[in-house]
Amino acid sequence: MVGDNMGILAQATNYATKTPFRDAERNFKSRLPPPNFSNVIDFDNIDGCSVEIKNKIVQVDLSHDLGKEEYKELFGQFDEIDEKIDLNRKKAYLIRDFPGFIFIRNPFTPEAQKYVIKRCLKDFAKYPNKSNLDTHYALPKEGIWKLHEKVYNGQLNENDKLTRKLRWITLGYQYHWPTKTYHLDRQLKFPQDIGNLTTAVVKVIDGIKLPDDDNFIHKYEVSKWKPEAGVINYYQLKDNLMAHVDKSEINMNISPIAIYLRSGDISIMCGIRRACVPRILEGTLPEYLKSNNLKEDPEWDIYANYMLTSRININVRQVF
Repeated sequence: MVGDNMGILAQATNYATKTPFRDAERNFKSRLPPPNFSNVIDFDNIDGCSVEIKNKIVQVDLSHDLGKEEYKELFGQFDEIDEKIDLNRKKAYLIRDFPGFIFIRNPFTPEAQKYVIKRCLKDFAKYPNKSNLDTHYALPKEGIWKLHEKVYNGQLNENDKLTRKLRWITLGYQYHWPTKTYHLDRQLKFPQDIGNLTTAVVKVIDGIKLPDDDNFIHKYEVSKWKPEAGVINYYQLKDNLMAHVDKSEINMNISPIAIYLRSGDISIMCGIRRACVPRILEGTLPEYLKSNNLKEDPEWDIYANYMLTSRININVRQVF
């Protein structure tokens, strides 16, 4: 969800922190009664949205086609043309009266998504990157995924819970959560592949604007983009990330806009835009990320098992 004057109000309840913003969040967090999803923006099914929502959504061309040869190593290549993904690699979506927000529907092949998932679990969730587990556990330098593999394969009898307790890790400049500032003396090398992905995304949104508005969505000089810091969130099905910016939510009296974020989708937030994740929806893992034929990918089953009850979100920004 991202903040604006549109959203879904929760059931009337007397909360000490009752504001339009928190009401909307509580709606989606609610188990009983179930949430009201009627006004959620669904970029994957715009025709199914209300007339009010349809009138707010604007489809625009990306400045570059993500299906070009130079991007195939990042987003993957299909043996046969996939018309939906092909369109996703050419278009972006804006929301009227909501500058600074750009949405790109999933441009990745299943194999490209699997690659990123493996990197997040096996390669990034370990020393020297900081994680929420560091405060409570003495973790092995090779990372907790190695332990998870041994438990999964029956080599260890201990009940493996650490992987399910992992909530975040930091990339590049390490972030200090209590003060919400960066440790400028703790800069780690940013992963090149994730850096290349974000650089490609920044490049293709250059010059995007509403057709009837002369103002660009952002005035950022894309040639100056440097992926310097990142946070990877690892959500379990009952987890959430409440609305925030680096310091605090500025205006709690405006309800947020709610959107569905599906596997592979990309959201770009410029300027004052911010986001929260009030709900992970059960039963939404794509079929291609579930357990498959071992001949296709002999390593994937353990990752599929994790993803059945988990979601991974990568956030990248420039510090300077």
